[in-house]
Amino acid sequence: MDGYEVVRLLRAEHDGAFKIVALTGYGQAYDRQKARESGFDEHMVKPVDLGALRQILRAGATSP
Repeated sequence: MDGYEVVRLLRAEHDGAFKIVALTGYGQAYDRQKARESGFDEHMVKPVDLGALRQILRAGATSP
């Protein structure tokens, strides 16, 4: 099982309950699109900007 499958399963059971951020070494447009389609809220390429990650996490879940 890869991360895309994990996020699909999480969304099926807990849609909107929490923010899911993809942290990956892949940053092409296709990779970003695949992450969004799988259910990730955000897509960040390593090395991650910790300030940007904090800002994303502070924004909270995608729905109440």
